[in-house]
Amino acid sequence: MTRRDLLAASPALAMAAGKPPFELCMHQTTSASAGFRQSLEGYAKAGFHMVEVIPPKVAEYAKAEGIAGAKRLLGDLGMKAVSSSGVRGLAEPSPTRPKILEELKTTCELIAGLGVDRIVCPCGTTATYTADDYKRGVENLREAGDIAKQFGLTVMLEFMRGSTFIGTLPTALNTVREAAHSNVKPMLDFYHFWAGLSKFEDLELIRPGERTMSIFRTWRRSPAKCWIAEPARYPATASARWPRFSAWLRRRVTPGRSRWSCSIN
Repeated sequence: MTRRDLLAASPALAMAAGKPPFELCMHQTTSASAGFRQSLEGYAKAGFHMVEVIPPKVAEYAKAEGIAGAKRLLGDLGMKAVSSSGVRGLAEPSPTRPKILEELKTTCELIAGLGVDRIVCPCGTTATYTADDYKRGVENLREAGDIAKQFGLTVMLEFMRGSTFIGTLPTALNTVREAAHSNVKPMLDFYHFWAGLSKFEDLELIRPGERTMSIFRTWRRSPAKCWIAEPARYPATASARWPRFSAWLRRRVTPGRSRWSCSIN
C-alpha cells in the first residue's frame, strides 16, 4: 500500500473491510486557515471519523458555543477527537518552565472536555544542553505526566529533527523509559524520523505497546522553489519512503492498538 492508496481509500470502507492495523485520523493543521467547524465538516465529508484537534481552534469555538457545543458538533458529524496538539518545552530545562506548566494545565482542561485522551508535546529546542540536563528532562516529563493524569490524558513526547535535546527516536525512547510514568509515552512523526538523524533500524527499538500514536504527512504538488525555500515541504524526505514503512507497520502493529494522524501540507 502506498500513501496515495491509503489517502484515496475511504476510511469508512477500510473499516468495513475488517479490523485495520491502525486507526487513521486527520490533523487540523491540514486546514489551518479554516475554522473549527469548517475543518471538521470537511473531514467528515471526506469520510474521516477521527481528528487531532488544535487547542487554539477549540478555544475559539468554545468562546461562542462552549466546550459542550464543540463536543456536540463532533457528535453531530459522527466524529471523535482522539488527540490534540499540545505544549512545547515540557521535557527540556527552561527558565520559562512555570509558564509552560500553566499552559499545559489550561490546555489539558480544555481538550479533556472533548474526550481527548492524549496530547502531543514536541521538543523543538535549539539551545545547548549538557548530559546532566537529561536527568532534569526525565523529572520534567514525570511532572508533566502527573499534570496530564489529573485530566485523564497522556503526554506524547515528539522528537523533532534539528532538536538539540530530543531529536531522534532512540533519545525519545530512552528518556520516556527513564521517566517510567504511565501517562508519558513516545510518539513518532514520520517526517521527523526520516528527515532527522534516526535510522530505519531504530524502529526495532520500539517495544510492544510503547508507541500509541504516529503522524505522517503527504504533500500536494508544489513548485520546486517551495521545496528549496521550505525544506520541510520536500516530499522525498518522508512520504516517498512510505511503502517501506508501511511494510514495517504490517509486521509490527497489533490491529486496533495504534493510531495514525494524517497531516496534508
